[in-house]
Amino acid sequence: MLSSIVILIPALLATLLLGRELYLKRKLMEQELEFRKKEFEEAQIEREERLEWLKRETLKLVNVGELLGEHITGSMKRDIGWAVEALNKAKLGPYADSLFGQRSGHFRDEKEYIAEEFLPYLLERCKFFIENGRNVCLLVDSGTTLFPFFKKLGLETVRCRLNSERWLDKFAVVTNNLPGVESLIEFGRVNPNDPYSELAFECRLLPGVPLPVYSAVVGEETVQALERLRTTRVQKTVFIGLVTGNWIRLRRSPPACPVPLVRGYSHLHFKQALITCADEVYVVAPLGKIFANAAPEEVNQALGFDDKHINASKKSYHEVDISGPKAASVKLISTCRMGDRVLSNLSILVGDRLDVHGARPRHFPESAKAQVPHILFPFDRLPNNWFLEKEVEFPHPYTRNEDFMKTYFFVPDRPPEKSRDRAA
Repeated sequence: MLSSIVILIPALLATLLLGRELYLKRKLMEQELEFRKKEFEEAQIEREERLEWLKRETLKLVNVGELLGEHITGSMKRDIGWAVEALNKAKLGPYADSLFGQRSGHFRDEKEYIAEEFLPYLLERCKFFIENGRNVCLLVDSGTTLFPFFKKLGLETVRCRLNSERWLDKFAVVTNNLPGVESLIEFGRVNPNDPYSELAFECRLLPGVPLPVYSAVVGEETVQALERLRTTRVQKTVFIGLVTGNWIRLRRSPPACPVPLVRGYSHLHFKQALITCADEVYVVAPLGKIFANAAPEEVNQALGFDDKHINASKKSYHEVDISGPKAASVKLISTCRMGDRVLSNLSILVGDRLDVHGARPRHFPESAKAQVPHILFPFDRLPNNWFLEKEVEFPHPYTRNEDFMKTYFFVPDRPPEKSRDRAA
């Protein structure tokens, strides 16, 4: 009996130990499960908090997006330049297949900049004349260089008209620029939301024969209408001309002044009549279209143009006659370059020839005709890469060769030392 008990004791102890171990394992598992449960609950709370935060932030972004979308849409409606540029690049815009459309992209930023900078000075001068008892007739030439003036002129005169500025009653624009008149119709209406609204000022489109290559009207009828306007307008009218050219050269004999170079008799005839009729003339051109030190025959030779050429696009340019006292009233409106730019040398030479170096004009509105200055507005909206800058400054492939650029536009063979990083 005793021996049986002795035998059972170890088995009992083993059973007790096993039971104890199982109990401890179960407790550990229960604790592990409790820990996992708490961990899951905490993670669930965190997930719900994150989800709630995401909902709040998404709502904020939606609201901001709606406001931003409304702002962008409004801006795109107010300024459709982005659409015009896209249409032009796709060759779908108005005049896209004409030379006007093809060249509208040349010097685009510079042309916009010149109009933006010079128009306030020009309108202040017109206003000065009118407030001193004169009428003003602004004669505007055709061409892509002057096209940006029409939009800015329309917007500014609408603002003046809405402010009841009465000087506009004695201000008129006369032009042969077909796209320019269309731009005035769009941007120069007193009430842009009313298709029946009148323009903010008097505007006359000259009659004549359409010249598709330049999107303009020209011919004997156009010139006669311009000359008749000069003789029939009241004596107290000041005629101010805005003119451009395919190229511009600086007259060598004093006083130095810009001389437009043009192709085609009808085109030349109109510009000549405009300059003759105007009391003062402003020749508007990007810096890259100015021959600072070349005779007309040198320009044609450099470009490879000749009147005998069968191709109309290869025929010679001829210059408008600016001689005698008229030269003193013909002024250049262009740009200059600061620092190490592709056309910096040309900029310095043009400034030296015309005795102007980028300073803002002082007392421009009230200056006597002979004292009105040439103006070169500092311009720097150019690529920061030397070779890309060359492509902008020389948009015509036939001018983008080293000899031509160096000989006539004084472009260095290589970037200046300080500009090497821009050329890299």
